[in-house]
Amino acid sequence: MEPVEYQARLDGDGWHSIHVPAEIGDPIAEAHSRRIIVRLNDAHEWNAALMPIKGDGYYIMVSKKNFKAAEAEPGEEVHVQ
Repeated sequence: MEPVEYQARLDGDGWHSIHVPAEIGDPIAEAHSRRIIVRLNDAHEWNAALMPIKGDGYYIMVSKKNFKAAEAEPGEEVHVQ
């Protein structure tokens, strides 16, 4: 499967996450396990889980360590790969 790129908002207050629309997440979930490699802002990469949201796509949890390493802050738009 080819890498996917899109812009998303880093949401949360305490727990931080990135929304993955169904049109992006469904093919990933169907082709692989839900374990993925995420890269934010072309700056930081880590292993994550693609978590389903009933009827609304998926989300990826983003720890403070990971968003700081990607030079991102909650509420900002981030580049997701």
